[in-house]
Amino acid sequence: MLNYFVYTLFLSVNTFTMNYIYIYGLIDPISNLIKYVGATNDLTIRYHTHLNSTPDASKRGRWLDSLFKQNLKPYLILLERTDLKNASQTEIKWIEHYKLNELVNYFPTVPYSLTADKTKLISIRLEFRDIIKLKELSDKLETGYQTLIKNWIKEKLESFS
Repeated sequence: MLNYFVYTLFLSVNTFTMNYIYIYGLIDPISNLIKYVGATNDLTIRYHTHLNSTPDASKRGRWLDSLFKQNLKPYLILLERTDLKNASQTEIKWIEHYKLNELVNYFPTVPYSLTADKTKLISIRLEFRDIIKLKELSDKLETGYQTLIKNWIKEKLESFS
């Protein structure tokens, strides 16, 4: 019944305008607890991204992989609709609300932004041994290595401000 309710809610929410940011939760189908809180401007695309993501060493990646191996998938539930200006604070509020559920989010939370309009894809060449070190460190920190690189660059740039 929960699956039907969440899926119906999921479809109806996506008929809203794209002027909103949706704070959502991923529910573990075994424990029925929210295990991940996220923010997006498109629930359909984001949910499919979660379901089709390549397993990685992050807590979220390991959790999703464990579900997929049992032929299960998380349910998506809308927690709140907000605007871009308040998205980060709203997402953090919900993460705090569900933190006792042993969330699989990466901490600290990266402020939400509509990246499609504000980012540009770049490529860089790194020595193979540096990539191995990055991946080992990112596994320990339970995040993706590209996220780690992006956060380091951002921190360094902000240090010059």
